[in-house]
Amino acid sequence: MRTAVRRFDVLDDIFYRGHHGRGAAEVMQGIWRFDSTVSAAEVAFLHAFLAAGPLNRRVRSPRIPWARRYFTTGGAVAPVYAEPEPIAVDEVVAWADRRAAAPLDVDNGPAWELSVARVADGSSVITLTCSHLVSDGLGMISAARDALGPDGSAGSEAARVRWRDDLADAVALWVRVICGVVASLARGCVDRQVRAELFAALRGRHDAADQPVGAPRHRVPGVRPTAVLSVGADDWAQRVLTADATSTALTAAIVADMVARIRSAGGHGGCGAPVDITVPVAPALHSSIGSPGMLRMAEVQIMPTVDRAGSVREVADTLRAGYQDLDGDHGGNMGLGPPGGMPAELLQLLGDRWAHAIVPVPGAREALVSPLGDMGPMFDSIAGHTSTGMAVRSVTVTAPATPGHGAGEQDSTVTLRCWTAIAAGRFTLTFDAAPWAASDAHALRRLAQTTLADWGLTAQAW
Repeated sequence: MRTAVRRFDVLDDIFYRGHHGRGAAEVMQGIWRFDSTVSAAEVAFLHAFLAAGPLNRRVRSPRIPWARRYFTTGGAVAPVYAEPEPIAVDEVVAWADRRAAAPLDVDNGPAWELSVARVADGSSVITLTCSHLVSDGLGMISAARDALGPDGSAGSEAARVRWRDDLADAVALWVRVICGVVASLARGCVDRQVRAELFAALRGRHDAADQPVGAPRHRVPGVRPTAVLSVGADDWAQRVLTADATSTALTAAIVADMVARIRSAGGHGGCGAPVDITVPVAPALHSSIGSPGMLRMAEVQIMPTVDRAGSVREVADTLRAGYQDLDGDHGGNMGLGPPGGMPAELLQLLGDRWAHAIVPVPGAREALVSPLGDMGPMFDSIAGHTSTGMAVRSVTVTAPATPGHGAGEQDSTVTLRCWTAIAAGRFTLTFDAAPWAASDAHALRRLAQTTLADWGLTAQAW
């Protein structure tokens, strides 16, 4: 069956630039652990279905100037990567970090990789890694869930793109941008704040208020340290029930507490200031693999506090208001477009170099909380091997240097990021921190365990 091609949106272009040395490349990764040894042969069926599914797509450039890039099928497929030697028990996350850094090619493929490794204690770990351009976390999990299903899944063949299709897309893009620019300039005539944003952009100035408290005023080289911890799903649910809130609210309150501790440990000011947190919000129905651009970003300010139950209820109310704001004109595209209310699509007409200069770190706030939800029973086992837990995360990797500019940069502006997932009776939290916020993975793990313990939760570190 043929399906219509999906053109890039603004967020797709940002992820694409990251893979070509402008900014940092983002990949999604699922880390799946088992209590016994899973061999490469036993995941061959999963690899085959993923190769025929929606993860296996690549990027095509249009033939008409100003038409948008689009996705098509038929990218090259990497074989299952099997680690030749067992890895140490405490090296599981480090091994996953190395697999996340494996080269991916969004233009020709492979844009994803399935890997498996034996662990020294007789257990094993599987990772599924794909470019964030190809899929967001929910889409990656959806593709894997379909492949694990009784009938597997097969992808659809993309429709052929004709010359006039590119022309129509370019014309439509120009119309939207021109109308948006005129509207923004009109608002600038009567709105002083909009006018100030436009003039600041012309002078190349950036608002220091967007800089997280304690963050350095420049990029910091180095990989973002990662820590993965899990608590019993029933224990987490009981803590949420006691707080009379939601799972996302409890996670956000804990993340705000961790950020406050990072500020204090670093001797930075503003330890009691609110923490700016973004929360990706998926569409109500996520029936198939989607674009990262399908997600919308709710932004909230959370005040770190020792009033545990009360603070979580307040966070839940704040998140609810943030979700409602997405229905307004000002929600859902935060930090993704040019200043002054200019249309985000303007970036797609300016080209990669200018677009990256205007929006180098899109949507960057002090913290990110991304709840992936319950993975479902499909991830409880594979080929007769019982799962002991699953983590899902986004990994910031440095793209290699390309002609015309240097290698991509690590993002050091977001202090702390957290992804959560429920699988095999475990609630798993995956954290990563800016290099200036945590010296290494061990320091971040200690911070996370200490904070969770103070919230009455006993966490097991991976």
